[in-house]
Amino acid sequence: MRIVHLKVSNVKNISAIEITPNPDGKAVILRGKNGAGKSAVTEAIFMALTGKKIEQPIRNDQKKATVEVDLGDYLVKWVCRHKSSEVQIWSKEGGPPLGSPRALLDKLIGDLTFDPTKLMTEKPAVQREIFMKLGGLDFAEIDKKRQELFDQRTYVNRQVRDAEGALKGLTPPDPDTPKEEISITQAMATLNTLRNQVVQWKDWQAGCEQNTAQIANLDMRFDTAEQGVRNQISQTSREITRLENQLADHESELVRIANKRKVEVANLTSDAQIIVEQEPEKITDDELLAVENNVAMAEDVNIKVRAANSFRRQLTVRNELTAHAEKLTKAIELCDVEKQGQIAAAKFPIEGLSVDTENALYHDKPLSQLSKGEQIMVGAAIGMALNPKLRILRVEDGSLLDDDNRKLLEQLTLDNDYQLWFECASEEGVGIVISDGTVKEIVE
Repeated sequence: MRIVHLKVSNVKNISAIEITPNPDGKAVILRGKNGAGKSAVTEAIFMALTGKKIEQPIRNDQKKATVEVDLGDYLVKWVCRHKSSEVQIWSKEGGPPLGSPRALLDKLIGDLTFDPTKLMTEKPAVQREIFMKLGGLDFAEIDKKRQELFDQRTYVNRQVRDAEGALKGLTPPDPDTPKEEISITQAMATLNTLRNQVVQWKDWQAGCEQNTAQIANLDMRFDTAEQGVRNQISQTSREITRLENQLADHESELVRIANKRKVEVANLTSDAQIIVEQEPEKITDDELLAVENNVAMAEDVNIKVRAANSFRRQLTVRNELTAHAEKLTKAIELCDVEKQGQIAAAKFPIEGLSVDTENALYHDKPLSQLSKGEQIMVGAAIGMALNPKLRILRVEDGSLLDDDNRKLLEQLTLDNDYQLWFECASEEGVGIVISDGTVKEIVE
């Protein structure tokens, strides 16, 4: 469908205008100076077909504004008063107005606000948003997730840098540095135990030597006593007769002394055996010196252990943070892959349209890198895709196009059976010249 007739009354600065587009499909060129009413014509079409109001739609000192749009199959009439507005639709077959006119128009109307020449003047982000809507793409959830992951990775990478800075202030430990500190208390306890064992062994050795000396003295005493008795026996033997009784007494005494000697020697020998069996472990001077050196060096070793453990802990923190950052990077990459997958699967209205992270693309080139002709072609194709049923395109400022690009746009719309409404801020040239809210003349 296209507009076959338009009638506008009291819309903005228009008093009364009627336009019948050329049935051969040529562009409807609205000419006139600024403020003449060109934009009001296309805005009147917009209000009548979409129902969306514009600022001060009614001409000054008027009570209502009306717009009639003949679409061939339907006649649309829109009436706007200061406090209300209504739209009615009639079928070309005649009869009463159709029910639910706005719902019917919503099915017919695409995006009449889209100006194919303005697409290229938009910022890349706006162009990208338009393309995403065309392709049915919505990255809100993915972008939110990606931003959260990106923020997390930024925070983790900051921690990694802090950890690496801390590592630079630490000296890597020697491979032989133990992981645990030496307990000086335990080392001193061990040293004292060894020292006590040394004292005990020396006491034991002294006891053994004393016991040996006692046995030697005892033997000497008994040897002396036996020798004395033998001397007495020798003297007494010469006086056997006189001293027999005395000899018997001495012999008896000798037996007594021998028995006593046997008992006391046995006792001392038993005690000595017990002492020998209780010999403590002997600690050598080298062993004692080694422990004393360990105690003396314990604090130096512990300083190295503490430094080494601090380095190991910091290294572990750095490695864990780095691994976490890498995991977040992979998650971000998965978000990008998911977006690329959606872009690849998107159904754009014309071949070659796409988007990347920042730009709208046509055959993989940002729109800003296209030639003017390519830009017009892309804009027109998008405008047509947005209005598949009501085949109308609107260009608000055709004065910005040179003759070649204007002709290209006119030919594109003509070849695709679209109607182009074209505003131009000049009264010179072919078109409908509007002045003071009315049609001044039509230049063929």
